[in-house]
Amino acid sequence: MDQIDDKAFSALISLLDDNDREVLEHVSKKLLALGPAGIPRLEAAWEVADNQVVQLRLEELIGQIQFDNLVARLRRWKESGCEDLQEAAVLISRFHYPDLDEVKLNAQIDRLVQSVWINMSAHLSPAEEVHVINKVFFGDMGFKGSREPKPEVDLGYLNVILDTRQGNSIGIGILYMIVAQALDISIYGVNLPYHFIMCYSKRLLEAEELEQQSASQEVMFYINPLLEGTPFGKAEITRYLEQSQIAPQPIYYSPCSHRLIILSLIYNQMSCYEQAGEVDKAERLQVLLDILQE
Repeated sequence: MDQIDDKAFSALISLLDDNDREVLEHVSKKLLALGPAGIPRLEAAWEVADNQVVQLRLEELIGQIQFDNLVARLRRWKESGCEDLQEAAVLISRFHYPDLDEVKLNAQIDRLVQSVWINMSAHLSPAEEVHVINKVFFGDMGFKGSREPKPEVDLGYLNVILDTRQGNSIGIGILYMIVAQALDISIYGVNLPYHFIMCYSKRLLEAEELEQQSASQEVMFYINPLLEGTPFGKAEITRYLEQSQIAPQPIYYSPCSHRLIILSLIYNQMSCYEQAGEVDKAERLQVLLDILQE
């Protein structure tokens, strides 16, 4: 982060309505270099500005700083091994809600994990563990999966799901897995085409084991996030693929990595924006997609 004293900062702000492109580029570069720590100063400048052009350009600068910070954090997440699913899901929520209170959001998730944990007991079978999660998650807490044919972009963001208790299959599935994995319960995502599901593995899998063809051999049963966590078997997946006229592939039956889950979440959000005509947001999400595909 560059340091700019108050006098120089005021001078830069006064030049934001300059029509000279080179001047505007220079000013923007200096202000962008302030980074996230400079956002309060830019917001304060917006509040006292009496020029709509200056206000608009300040909004654009703040948005760009927030997006650049999101890009940097997502890249660090990938480079660190994509281990923390919750961290990445929160970052994707910040795309649409850049002022998101992460401390509050993480505290909500911690309380949800605690609520499930106090209902667990020792020596439960896998089916019994899932029954407990389902009872608390879908029953006591009232979470539900949306089966509306028209996709809604908000239903993929963790903060909205926690506030409204409603989400799409991947949004609800991610929150469910965050809770399960916080309790060392081996539930993973499965990237079934057009419908995100989960599976219960015989054991906790290492990151490098996921996405391998042999990973499907570890699956005990599958879990449908849109049907209140109802367990089902491999035959139902095969039937779904046949009905959808999709050729079966090992990946459709296997636990997948957190990287692939977040890729699917981004794809889903892009599709929602495109269908809503918000092409600019879909194009920005492509930047995040490219980072995870590098």
